[in-house]
Amino acid sequence: IDDFWETLESSIVNADMVYFGGVECWRSTNGGASFAKINGWGEYYGSPATKLHADLPGMNAVWDDGQEILYIATDGGLYRSDDQGASVANISLVNLGVSQYYTTLTTVNDPDLILAGAQDQGYQRSNGNLVGTLHDFDQLISGDYAHLTSWNGGHGRVYSVYPGFMLIQQGESFPTLHTADFPPGESYPWLPYIQAAPSNPNAVYFCARYLYRYDRVGPGTWTPTQLPHDFSGGGGEFLSAIAFSPGDTTRWVGVTNTGTIWYSTDRAGTWTESVNNGPGQMYLYGTAIAASPNDADEFFVGGSGYSSPGVYGSEDGGATWQPKSAGLPSTMVYELAYEKTGSGFVYAATEAGPYQFDPGTEVWSAIAGADAPLTTYWCVEAVPAAGVMRFGTYGRGIWDFDYSIATTIADTPAPVRQLALTNAPNPFNPRTTVRFHLAEQGVASLGIFTATGRLVRTLVANHLPAGDHAIEWSGQNDAGHDVASGVYFARLEYGGQAAKRRLVLVR
Repeated sequence: IDDFWETLESSIVNADMVYFGGVECWRSTNGGASFAKINGWGEYYGSPATKLHADLPGMNAVWDDGQEILYIATDGGLYRSDDQGASVANISLVNLGVSQYYTTLTTVNDPDLILAGAQDQGYQRSNGNLVGTLHDFDQLISGDYAHLTSWNGGHGRVYSVYPGFMLIQQGESFPTLHTADFPPGESYPWLPYIQAAPSNPNAVYFCARYLYRYDRVGPGTWTPTQLPHDFSGGGGEFLSAIAFSPGDTTRWVGVTNTGTIWYSTDRAGTWTESVNNGPGQMYLYGTAIAASPNDADEFFVGGSGYSSPGVYGSEDGGATWQPKSAGLPSTMVYELAYEKTGSGFVYAATEAGPYQFDPGTEVWSAIAGADAPLTTYWCVEAVPAAGVMRFGTYGRGIWDFDYSIATTIADTPAPVRQLALTNAPNPFNPRTTVRFHLAEQGVASLGIFTATGRLVRTLVANHLPAGDHAIEWSGQNDAGHDVASGVYFARLEYGGQAAKRRLVLVR
C-alpha cells in the first residue's frame, strides 16, 4: 500500500474484509492479501456526496438495525457504508455545524451574508436558509481556505488563500471563482497572509520574503509584481502579516514570522524596522494584526504567547511597541479585530477562547461565558450592522458576541436579570428606544452616561408602575444638544439593583 499508516479496521461479520486508512481508504476482500482504493482523493471534488474526502483519522464497524455499518471519519466529514465499503455516503453535508473555520468575512451590505474559509470543509457561503435558528451554508469549493479579505468590506471582490494559490471571488449575489498561483521560489506559511489593496478592487498584497502586489490584468487573470524590500534578513524570515490604517492608507505595518516588525509611511513603498520585536507567528497561519479604525498611529499584533507576551501594541504608527497581554493567558493569538464603534475595544480569537481588551484598563477579559463553546477560536471580525463581534471556531461553528448586552453591576444577579434592559436599534442614528421591565412598582432612574461615567441625559427619575417600559433617547444631552458619535451606557437603577447596557451612536 503506497500510503501513510493511520487507521486499520476489519469487518465484524466477514473475516476476509479489512480496511486501511491513510490519505485514502483501502479495502481488502481477501484477508489483507491485496488492497484496492475505495476512491482516489481527487474524486471527492466532483462527487462529495459519494466519494471519500482525503485523510482518514478513524473507522469503526458496528452492528445496528440488523446489519453491519461501517463509519469512516475523514477530514472532510463522516461517511457511512452499508455494503462493507463497496459504496459510501457522506452524512455530513447537512445539519452539522462543526466546520473548522479559519476565517469569516461578512459583507457590509447584509450581516446575514457570510463567507467562510475552513480546513477541509472548503470555501463556504451562507445561502439565506435557516436550520432552526442557525444559518445554513453551501460549500462552493472544497479544500483549506483562509485570510478572506475585501477592499471595501463587500463581497463583490474577495481574495483568499489555499495552499498553493489564491482564490478570487467575483460577484456578491452570483459569485464566480478564479485562481492565481503563488509567486514561485518564495517562503511563507501553509496559509500565507494576504491583504486587499485599499480603495482598489483589482489589487491584493501577498506576504512572503518580499511583498508582492497582484493586479488584475484581464478577466479572471492576476499578475504579481515583487516590491523591492527584502524582509528575510538574509535568513529564513518572511512577512507573516501586514495591515494599513483605515484612516490613513499611507501608514502600514508588517510583521515577520520571527516577530520582527516593520512600518511604512508611503503605502508600503519603503520600510523602517521597528525598535521592538513582537510575537512569533502560528507556524501554518501567520501572525495576527489589526489597525485602529480611529487612530492612524495605533496598531496591534498577536501571535505565540507561550514564552513571551502574545499581544503587542503601538501608539506611534509602528515605530515602538509595548506588551498588551495583561489578563490574557499564555496562549496562541490567531486573530485580532477592533470594535467599529469608536470605543477602542479590541477582540482576540485565541487557542484559549475569545477575549476582549478594554482600552481604559488595558486588560483582557474572557467573554465566552456559559453559552459559547470551550474550543479554539481562530478568527474574529466586527459586524457593526448587527452590533456583534463574529467569531469562527475550530470545530464548533460561528458564534456572535453581542457587545451591547446588558451587564450586571449589582451583588445579586437575579433581580438584575428581571430588569431586562435592552435597546433597539443598536447601533442607532439618531434615536433608539430603551426598554426594561419592573417586577413591582417603585422609584426608578434611567440615565445615559459616557464611557468615562459622565452623565449625559436623565431619561427617568420618578415612580413607575410595574410592567414593561419603553423610553426613547434622541441622541441629545440634557441641554437639548446633539451628542457626538460614540459609545454610551444606559444605566437603570431600581429597588436597590442596577443594570447597564452599551449604546452605540453612529451619526
